Amino acid sequence: MRGHRSGHHEPAEETLALLALFRPTPPPSNAWVQGGNAFGAPGILGTLDGFDLTFITGGVPRATLDLAGNFVPPADNTGQVGTSALRWKLGRFVTVTTGDLEMKNEDGTAHWVLQEKPDGLYAVDKITGKTYKLSMQEVMTP
Repeated sequence: MRGHRSGHHEPAEETLALLALFRPTPPPSNAWVQGGNAFGAPGILGTLDGFDLTFITGGVPRATLDLAGNFVPPADNTGQVGTSALRWKLGRFVTVTTGDLEMKNEDGTAHWVLQEKPDGLYAVDKITGKTYKLSMQEVMTP
């Protein structure tokens, strides 16, 4: 009888090969693992093959870091940064570094761009094309 030796049974070679397929193997030293990592250097998460990186929770795509470096929601006008209960705060005030700040409402009846220039702050009405220089008056000192 194959694999039988004086009352001791050893698994057949086919069984050993099958068991090897299902044996858990440790992840590679540079793999991202559940529960955290300790690389001993900054961890890098990304793609090397020309594809976007999509973040998924609950089986649903939530956001994508695209090839151009844009962090975009899965569909227009979806997703938030923070919640009403958990907001982002950087220092005493929230700092937003951007080019012009564009604001428009959903129905398209208002569309403004705030522009900071060396001589002041401007508001541009994108519907009429008119530009307004904002005059500011200090009302209270923080």
